[in-house]
Amino acid sequence: MAKKIPSKIIQEWSILCSNSLVDVDSNNLSLFNIIEQINLNIELKSDKKFDEKAGDIFPLNMVLVSRFRKTIPEDEPIEVDVKIDFVSPDKELLGSFSQSFELGSGIDNIRLRSGIQGLKLTKSGMYNFVIFLKEQSEEKFDAVYSLPLKVTLNVK
Repeated sequence: MAKKIPSKIIQEWSILCSNSLVDVDSNNLSLFNIIEQINLNIELKSDKKFDEKAGDIFPLNMVLVSRFRKTIPEDEPIEVDVKIDFVSPDKELLGSFSQSFELGSGIDNIRLRSGIQGLKLTKSGMYNFVIFLKEQSEEKFDAVYSLPLKVTLNVK
């Protein structure tokens, strides 16, 4: 994916994990159980069939952690909107959520932690969390990062 990065802020990284903690003394972040893939066993009643077109929402507790950094002087504030789309292997939008934040004077970076309680899944394959940014003064979001998640659905 070609990255068009907004001029005043960049997204440095994103990681999917089962838990994250911030040390209150050092402000360091600990990430636990990095998630690169999910294997789910689905047991259906004998008369049922898993509908890949409709999919299903699976309860999965995860945290998407992202770090953003200003590329402008620290004393210049910036307000930013973030949108995260969850996209199927067939490039279908399965879910979306957004957040806003401000990097005020003296702050040059921020980490966002987004809790995820469940995901809609349709079939086995490579899903993506696509991250978009825009300054609040702009109209259009720019895709800046794509975080893959391999999903294997074992239907029985």
